[in-house]
Amino acid sequence: MDGVTSENHRYWREMLGAFVLGKLDEGQRAALQAHLDGCEECQAELREIEPVAAALAEAVPERVADEEPRPPADLMQRTIAIIDQARRTEDELQRGRRRRMFRWSALAAVAAALLIAIGSFALVPKMTGPPLEPVAVSETSPGVEAEANLIDHTWGTETILVVSGLEEGETYKLALRNEDGASVPSGAFIGTGDQPVECRMNAALLREDATGLEIRTTEGDLVLAADLPEKDSGQSAVSTYRIRAAKVWAGQLDG
Repeated sequence: MDGVTSENHRYWREMLGAFVLGKLDEGQRAALQAHLDGCEECQAELREIEPVAAALAEAVPERVADEEPRPPADLMQRTIAIIDQARRTEDELQRGRRRRMFRWSALAAVAAALLIAIGSFALVPKMTGPPLEPVAVSETSPGVEAEANLIDHTWGTETILVVSGLEEGETYKLALRNEDGASVPSGAFIGTGDQPVECRMNAALLREDATGLEIRTTEGDLVLAADLPEKDSGQSAVSTYRIRAAKVWAGQLDG
């Protein structure tokens, strides 16, 4: 850049834009070219400007509007719709959270009730039922096997009978005998052959008044019989059970 003043250099540098755009006349263009031949600084700047000028050459003038750019006419409606959708989504999430909280609350209530119920059962003293009284059964028919137990109730006597070997499909009647020798019906059942059948039958006869047990066919033939030992009427099994239950509830016994 020898022999070129700073003012001349600044002048030609400012003309580089017009040079690459082809806006200089022939004389100006020749003078600037002569300056470029001896100025490396302007040559470097020219190399930076030329790509920009090339891009400007591809611009479509019709696309450059004279008026100020404006947003799309439906921008407001689209924005409001997006906000409404976001609000509805948030409302649905809130309702879902409330439903989950309700379900968890309901489950917690059920669990609490279950724990209370379990605790209540744990606090209830264990009590055994009325004692069973074994009965020595006389087997009067061949091939018949039977076991019997009695339970003394306030309303009568319950008989628990397990028997096998009776003719399948035939009906049999169980009865208890009272002190007068009369039969008090206790129930009926159907024989199942070799398969054991378990029956629980009740008679309206207090245990202390029962003297015997018998099973007969519908024709009156005796199949099984047993004599019952005399029962002390002063304190029956039922009264003993009631006394024991009261003591358990009072905490005097372990159950």
